[in-house]
Amino acid sequence: MKIFKLIIFLLFFTNISNAQWVQFGLGSTLVNSLSASGNFIYAGSSNKVYILYGASWSQIFQTALSGFVSAVAANVNYVYAGTDTPFIFGIYVSSDTGITWTHPFSGHNVQSVAVNGNYVFDETGVRYIDLQITA
Repeated sequence: MKIFKLIIFLLFFTNISNAQWVQFGLGSTLVNSLSASGNFIYAGSSNKVYILYGASWSQIFQTALSGFVSAVAANVNYVYAGTDTPFIFGIYVSSDTGITWTHPFSGHNVQSVAVNGNYVFDETGVRYIDLQITA
């Protein structure tokens, strides 16, 4: 029985040690924030948001005036991009995986965004937004 367990362990360990990582990077683009929802991964960088479809990234959002996307969050219904650049700062929202965007929440710099159930939080921890309002 000990030999059987040893063989199983070695087969399992060999499979793990032979695993290979595949890079699906954005080249030299600096990524500030990542979020995953369903089959999609979103990345926020400089003034853009990207979505990972299969093995390739596509740009789905770009702020005006060389803005800075500091945070990205997503759930099954919405994608959020937080910006911290004057005149365009706030939270941008997409309900169609980044095809169209609205800017319903502005007024302050946004450094981080989190989604929990029907609420979106920014770094103040106090402000929350009911998703039904943004729909």
